[in-house]
Amino acid sequence: MGTLESIALLVCDDATVDDRGKVTLPGLFDTLWVTELPVRHPRLAIFCKCRFAAPGEAQMVIVAPDGLSLASTDPITASSPGVVQAIRTVLGVELPTQGTYTIRLVGEHGPIATSEFAVHSRQ
Repeated sequence: MGTLESIALLVCDDATVDDRGKVTLPGLFDTLWVTELPVRHPRLAIFCKCRFAAPGEAQMVIVAPDGLSLASTDPITASSPGVVQAIRTVLGVELPTQGTYTIRLVGEHGPIATSEFAVHSRQ
C-alpha cells in the first residue's frame, strides 16, 4: 500500500455531516441530463474518504472530457496516519460539452483514484 488509499470518491449535488459524524449525500449522480450546453452546475459536492499511511495531502480535480482541468479543491490534509473524510464543494462549475467528466483524487505522488459522471444533452 502507498501513502494514500481511496475508500470512497462520490459526486453529488450537496453533502452534509451531522453532529454524530453521519454523512448525507443528496443528489448522488453518475449522469446529468441537460437541455443546452455549456451548462453551469450550481453546486457540485465531492465526498472523499481515504486512508493516509503517513501525514500527507491530497486534492480533488474535476477534468473535462477533453482532458482540461475545470476546477480543483482545497487540499485534504492528514497530520497523522489514519482515515480522513472530506467534503469539497465547487460552486458554478461550467460543463462545456457532452461526455465523461472525471473527478481525480491526486496525492503527493500522483493520481490515487477517479470517479466519473456523464453529461448528456436532451434534444
